[in-house]
Amino acid sequence: MNPHVGFIAGWLILLDYILVPSLLIVMVMNWGTALIPNSPAWLWAVVFIAFNTFVNIRGIQMSRGVDWVIFVIEVLAVIAFIALGCNFIMGGGGAGAFVLDPIYQEGQVDAHFIAAGISLAALSFLGFDGMSTLAEETHEPEKNIGRGILIALCAIIVVFVAQTYIAAIVQPDWANTDPDMGFFDSVMLVGGPVFYKIMLVINIIAIGIANIMNAQMASSRLLYSMGRDGVIPKAFGKVHPKYQTPWFSAVFLGVVTLLLSIPMGDKMTQLAGLVNFGALASFILLNFAVFLFFFIREKKRNTFGDIVKYLICPWIGIAILVYVFTGFETMTYIVGIVWLIIGLIVGAVKSKGFKEVPEAFKHLEV
Repeated sequence: MNPHVGFIAGWLILLDYILVPSLLIVMVMNWGTALIPNSPAWLWAVVFIAFNTFVNIRGIQMSRGVDWVIFVIEVLAVIAFIALGCNFIMGGGGAGAFVLDPIYQEGQVDAHFIAAGISLAALSFLGFDGMSTLAEETHEPEKNIGRGILIALCAIIVVFVAQTYIAAIVQPDWANTDPDMGFFDSVMLVGGPVFYKIMLVINIIAIGIANIMNAQMASSRLLYSMGRDGVIPKAFGKVHPKYQTPWFSAVFLGVVTLLLSIPMGDKMTQLAGLVNFGALASFILLNFAVFLFFFIREKKRNTFGDIVKYLICPWIGIAILVYVFTGFETMTYIVGIVWLIIGLIVGAVKSKGFKEVPEAFKHLEV
């Protein structure tokens, strides 16, 4: 679209990428103290942040092997939960049948409810976009990045819908459930205390290592690319002389995550809203960029497929994302708008009133 708009898009999603590791650490802290009562929550944060920062600096090859092991364990755990949940329901537990209540309840659904629900669902799906930050470390990224994103999204849809549906009919009265531990309450009901502890351990490892590792990796690469291009301090563009990874960005992110996660341990909902604000705002710009580049500039509008891909789909995406924004809390709007204003100021200063662009963007049309 424009290098200056590109900077604002990067700045907006930076709010998402910086806060996601903190949000995930807060989850680990809550689950860790549930697994080992009276254990210090801050210790869980320090251990996992230090480990993931170390792996992030060592490089993608080290993290790839860890990811595959955890992935297999996660899949087996989800299958076990769904199987035990189905057995529990067919035995008369929970809702006693495979009802539609978790999907729709007459009189309970209105426009604001849907917007708030989509906002929560969007948070669950965020992370697939992180693949795009690894383009420089991927074989044939022009093909494999897009393919990987679509495969991940399809798998996530099936897994998330299945486990959430089963958890909801196991515990139909969610009003009396702890929002942070509700899923594990369902695990306790279908599998007992042993399965409860096993699932806690699996989720702590999966979130604490695989998810946070990849969130930190994507975030540090975003900081690195912006630092390399000169739109934020050049220090973020430094790479490790041996491992060729953005070590400064990784360490900076680890420190920020630690400083944010410990005081925000009981404010997971607020963190989630801020993560969504940054991500969804930049996704609006992404949808518009698809329309502007392909439909307007490249004039790809000769076939019905072109019209669907480059006109209809982007504007449906924009409409949905704008609608989701109506479901945020007031504090989310305040912090998000303040972050945007800071970004506009930084962008204006770096570009001398949006008149100059970094050297790395000189070849782009302004």
